[in-house]
Amino acid sequence: MIPPWSDMPTNLSTSGLSERSADDSLDHYPSDSIQHERRVTAFFLALTLAVGLLQIWTCRYHMDPDSMDYLDIARELAAGHWSALANGYWSTFDSLLMAPLFWLRLSPEMELSLAHIE
Repeated sequence: MIPPWSDMPTNLSTSGLSERSADDSLDHYPSDSIQHERRVTAFFLALTLAVGLLQIWTCRYHMDPDSMDYLDIARELAAGHWSALANGYWSTFDSLLMAPLFWLRLSPEMELSLAHIE
């Protein structure tokens, strides 16, 4: 019997298509090696997410000197000083994305968290 989700028969004869036998009923299921590979992939994905979240938590008060400059440029942009975008050293896109958040009048602790976005 051919399952309804199967589009193609698994047995082919020289004269054309033949009916499936009872022995072929599990051919459409992934093999054990594919299932093992999926489990290993899911495990390492979960491990990567866990380690990444742990790093975010442990480094939440670490401030890179470059981050401070990006915050300064974003603060200038939020105040309406568009000349801060004309900068030959610092990237303008990160500061441009962070600038609207300064309109919310964030606390210094929140600004530090904001610096981790870039």
